[in-house]
Amino acid sequence: MKYFLLCLILLGTFPIFSETETDSDTEVFTSLKEDRIRTLRYGIDDEVVEIITSIRNEKNDSYNDELLNILIRTGNTKIILPILSFFEEQESDIAASYTLSVLKDAAEDYEVNENVLTASISYSGTIKNTDAVEYLYKLSTFNKPSIAAAAIRMLGKTGDTSFAEKFLERLQDDDYEDDEADLRESAILLMGELQYKPAVPTLIDLVQDDSYSAMSRRFACDSLGKIGDEEAIPVLKELLNDPDSILRSYVLTSLAYFDNDEIEEILIQSLRDSFWRIRVAACKALSERGSESAVEILIYKAEKDPEPNVKKAAMAALSVIGGNQAWDFLSGYFGDNKNSDVFRSAALKALLEENASKATDSIKTVFEEEWEKENSWLFNFTCKELSTTESDSLEWFYSRMLDHKNYIIRIYAVRGIRLNNVISLYGRVKEISDNEDENRQLRKEASSL
Repeated sequence: MKYFLLCLILLGTFPIFSETETDSDTEVFTSLKEDRIRTLRYGIDDEVVEIITSIRNEKNDSYNDELLNILIRTGNTKIILPILSFFEEQESDIAASYTLSVLKDAAEDYEVNENVLTASISYSGTIKNTDAVEYLYKLSTFNKPSIAAAAIRMLGKTGDTSFAEKFLERLQDDDYEDDEADLRESAILLMGELQYKPAVPTLIDLVQDDSYSAMSRRFACDSLGKIGDEEAIPVLKELLNDPDSILRSYVLTSLAYFDNDEIEEILIQSLRDSFWRIRVAACKALSERGSESAVEILIYKAEKDPEPNVKKAAMAALSVIGGNQAWDFLSGYFGDNKNSDVFRSAALKALLEENASKATDSIKTVFEEEWEKENSWLFNFTCKELSTTESDSLEWFYSRMLDHKNYIIRIYAVRGIRLNNVISLYGRVKEISDNEDENRQLRKEASSL
């Protein structure tokens, strides 16, 4: 029973079917996609959200047109929000007209659901919809500060500098009330997103003035880094001695934007800071710079650091930096059963996100070791990750997974085959969809190929 429940959790949201259930002679077997579309069109909101969650987990954009039709027609916030979130994850502009109309209505003082408005603001920024700039600017004075702050931040995402000077003037005049901290902080971030160089002197003054909120100073560091004017470097270096450890982590991230050897050494030495957030920030900064000189210390951190978040950050950095030494370490770490499953899984994720082909030998080792185990969390995790990884090096794994006794593992195989268009395995998937003795959910998944 415990294993059955574990399987359902690992698989995601699925309708529950009996392993022995088969279609009756009179029942027409419908594909998974057909079944999902019917639910999306006619199901209750909880059922629709369940389908959207499954589609998102699969990174499956083949339902986008159907979801857009639902978005346009429904007034149900419970359905609207996950659809917009899914489109935003894809950075698809399919809902640009819909969200633009939401912004326009709100800017013209028509009543709009605030959650839908917030989601529309975020989506418009993510897809860099310049048609939304006028409305975002109007919403920057919205009567609810959280909406106004979100609009200001998303103006930065669009890359349009039309209104940058107006926000800089407000910062220079400190034209914010005590209850408008979110607006000040959003304007500070806006300067960085737009890489607005006229803001550098103001940001330097702000970051050095401890009368401002800690968050304002941290965001000023962030923006100085994104703008990249070297006038800020001496100020940022001095802030590495600030007692606010979180501010120091922001400083490290900002310094990573500047390209010189002195800063790289500062980042490497920060991996030895006693505050773990500083070490995490250093890992991320070094990965963004692609710092090959940091590989050895990052390997040490991945192996020995006492803080789990640092170990995972070091693994992620190694994968981004790349090179044989980094990849060999990660693949070896994943393949070594003496290591914790939690950190082995982190090594696997790092490899699959950047270079899946480098992980194939170690994954095969895990397959052989874990294949027959009844309750192998690592094996299930590995198969699930493979099902959402885009790579042309995974055919062997999908073929092997199709032979597993657990139907959930086989569903993961079908998803991976579909994602990577592994034509050589289509015949085997077709056999599953046609076999009435197979698990119904597996058949539905196979029929959607």
